[in-house]
Amino acid sequence: MKTSHFRKTAIGLLLALTVACSSEKQEDDLLRVLHYENNEIMLFYPDDIGSLTIAGGTAPYSVRCESGILKVDTEPWPDEWPHTFHYETLGTGEAHILISDASGQTLILNVKIKYRERNVEIKEHHASVNGDLLTLAAQKELKEKALASIPVEVGGGYKFIFTEREAGIVYMYKEKIGAAYTEGSFTVSPGEESRLFHLRFDDTVHTYVEYRQPLSRATLSPLVVVAFYEDLTEKFKPEYPEAESVYSFQYFY
Repeated sequence: MKTSHFRKTAIGLLLALTVACSSEKQEDDLLRVLHYENNEIMLFYPDDIGSLTIAGGTAPYSVRCESGILKVDTEPWPDEWPHTFHYETLGTGEAHILISDASGQTLILNVKIKYRERNVEIKEHHASVNGDLLTLAAQKELKEKALASIPVEVGGGYKFIFTEREAGIVYMYKEKIGAAYTEGSFTVSPGEESRLFHLRFDDTVHTYVEYRQPLSRATLSPLVVVAFYEDLTEKFKPEYPEAESVYSFQYFY
């Protein structure tokens, strides 16, 4: 009886192992693109350059994309993983990549391409005023005016839509992100230490500088962008000639 029971158990385990191995082998044989689920991929424009690595099936592979918004190499790069094909976005919209292998398997990779976006929600306002000859009353008054010059309230913010590499459309949410907004344009230029964002709304122009601080107090903590600041010195200089510097800060980190 014990021997019979042992044989049945052994046979059951052997069958289970055979099924598992067969299932794993079938999955490995399936033509697929690594790191993407459901054959869908989201890319961005402009300047989204990357690669697709094909696995399963039977090499060699054929890759084809007939689209004006997406360029895909038809041959893998020889110096990299042998089944890696590079791509570059050329516009926005939807595209399809047809992949096939030597055994006749095919799959279609559905691609959506959208503009890059950056959302900034303002969490705190701050102002800095310097001038040795300014009275305390003048410093307080000037700081209040600098704070009042900030165009969005705490809880409001900006959405930057990069239709070009360093330019695009900006939505300014005065009171709350996702609520009513004013549409404008922006460009980005390099600064001495941080990038400058030049925002234009009709005849109003704001130039914000990315303000960087250490992520923590730990030694060698990386610098991260925590706020925009705007130099308002020239704006208030005629009214407060003793002012040496006036800055407004919009913290979002």
